[in-house]
This record gives sequence, structure tokens and C-alpha cells, in this order.
Amino acid sequence: MEHAVKEMQAPWAQIIIMHQDRSFTPDAEKLMFKSVRCRKMSGLYTSAIVLIENTARFAIEYQVSEIYRSSDIAHSYFDTEQQARVWLDKVMPV
Repeated sequence: MEHAVKEMQAPWAQIIIMHQDRSFTPDAEKLMFKSVRCRKMSGLYTSAIVLIENTARFAIEYQVSEIYRSSDIAHSYFDTEQQARVWLDKVMPV
């Protein structure tokens, strides 16, 4: 995956689909922060995050948003992948 990210042509976007309603452990949060920073340096422009069957949505949005905000990456949350794709089409530069 890391190699594929390095090969992306900037700017690029991603869709993340989260199926579980668990918060990240401190170690997992640090790894996600590191991953997001690396993706930002490789041209990541924005992320659309789809939360499926999440009962702890507020907590997950808060934790993930802190990571993306600190990396200065636009992001938004959606209930379906289709909604995420429509949003990405609107916000990605041409």
C-alpha cells in the first residue's frame, strides 16, 4: 500500500470505509497520524470517510477529525460510498 501511495499523482483523494464502532488505541492513533502525514506529503488532498453501522459515531468523528485537522487535510463523513463519491467530485480540483 505504501508503494502505491507514493506512485499517486497529486492531488488525489481517498474514500475510507469504517465498519466498526471502536475508537483507536493511543498506539493506533499515532500510527494513523503518521500514515495520514505520509499521505499528505504524497499529495493527498481530501478524504471522504464512510461510517457504516457506527453507534459511536460522534467519538469516532472527533478522534479521526483531530488527525485530519492537525494534518491540514480536508475531510467529511458520509453514510454511503455514493454520497462520498459525489462530495469528492465536487471538492477535488480539476
